[in-house]
Amino acid sequence: MSRLTAEERRRAFELRQVATSRSRQAGAVTLEQFSRPQRGWSRAARLGALVSLALAGTLLVAQAARVVSVHGAPSSLVEWLLPRL
Repeated sequence: MSRLTAEERRRAFELRQVATSRSRQAGAVTLEQFSRPQRGWSRAARLGALVSLALAGTLLVAQAARVVSVHGAPSSLVEWLLPRL
């Protein structure tokens, strides 16, 4: 049998409970800690992204037009893509 008195066992139990509650609390992360106010893109950033996308699209269309003019129009998309893979 335990040589501890009832009062000592109660105190030891309370200390164990406090220690486990502290360790659980330290490991808990709430969403509020991660959620920060979202900032939208500035007007210059939005305009820059739009111009970049438009330029990339224009270059892709120009490259496709050059390939079609050199090699001719493919009879099927698969025949056109196979040599390029």
